[in-house]
Order: sequence, then structure tokens, then C-alpha cells
Amino acid sequence: MRRSRIILKRRNGRRRATALALVLTIAALGGCASINSSATTGAPESEDALYAGSPANIASLTDVVRRNPQDPQAYNMRGSVLGQAGRYPEALADFNKAIGIDPNYAQAYANRGLVYRQSGKLDLALADYNKALSIDPGYGPAYLGRGMVYRQQKKLMVALQDFNKAITLRPDNAQAYYNRGLLYQSQHQHGFAIDDFSTAIGLAQQEAAPYIARA
Repeated sequence: MRRSRIILKRRNGRRRATALALVLTIAALGGCASINSSATTGAPESEDALYAGSPANIASLTDVVRRNPQDPQAYNMRGSVLGQAGRYPEALADFNKAIGIDPNYAQAYANRGLVYRQSGKLDLALADYNKALSIDPGYGPAYLGRGMVYRQQKKLMVALQDFNKAITLRPDNAQAYYNRGLLYQSQHQHGFAIDDFSTAIGLAQQEAAPYIARA
């Protein structure tokens, strides 16, 4: 009996360690559980993002939500992973729940905006990015996401301003340089584009998209 209790404690410890590692992995993916946006931008999707979106991790986060039903961060994290897995209706439900619990949760608005953008609902995405930035004007991922929306809408000057702001806030943001490079490339400003693609490569050497764009 005593031995079985010890084994059970060890298993529970491993579960807690796994859950903690999962939370840290998701937070590292981009501004506290933001979703990778490769589906619409052509930007690279990291192995970490693919791992975070696995069924096992979704199940782990569902357990976190079950144990913390009034924690908006739990819903935001699970929504982020569901979004990475392409399960957009479920992701939206989680972000809606997070926002319902905490109407001033800037990251949840930005993440919901990303899902709307990936679903082609640009007006809804823009509204969510604007809301996120009205709550937290220093939240870099929202500038990056809004810049992508503006670029898709061919509003290039305001898109450039948002990419510049995202880079000012996070000079190590490879995706911001990559997307600004795409904007320069579309305007035949190839020197600026090459500089940005090269910077993105320096910051994320394992990603193929900036190499392809630069070539």
C-alpha cells in the first residue's frame, strides 16, 4: 500500500510537470499563447507550434480548464492550441469564454482576432486587434496581427506603421521582419525586403520561408 502511494505521488508529480511544461511552451510561442499564423501569411510554422497543437496537449489543457473553470487564461491557452490545430470554432468558443470572464483580456482579443483572420473574416479580426490595443497599447503581437490584416486589405501604409511598431516593441520578432519584408517585396523595394528577410533569417535560422522569400 505504501509503495502504491509513492508511485501515485510520482505519477501526479509527472502530470504537474507535464502541464507546467505545456504552459511554458504555449507562452513561448508568441506573446502569452498567441497562435502561429502560417495559414494565411506563408510564414513558417515551428515544430513547437505543431507539438503544442497535438491531441495530447489539448487533452491536458482541457483538464486544466476543468479544474479552473473561472480562469480566463486557461481558456485562452486551450483556445490558442485549438487554433494551432485548425479547430477554429472550438478556439473561438474558448476565446469568447475567456473574454466573458475578463472583458479586459487583451491577449484573448488578439488571439481571437488571429482566428478570425485565418478564417478570412478580416473586419472581425481588425475589430479584435483594435480592442486588444485599446486595452494594452504596448502589446506587440496585436500590432503584428493588425498589420497583416491591413496588408491583406492593401492598406499598405498603415500596415507598415504596425509592422514598424511591432519591431520597435520586440526587435527579436522574426515574423514582424518577415511580414514587413513581404510588404516591401510587393512594392518592388527589393533592397529593404532583402534586409528584412535577412534579419528574419538571423532571428529564426531554422525557418525556410524567409530564405525562400529572399531568394
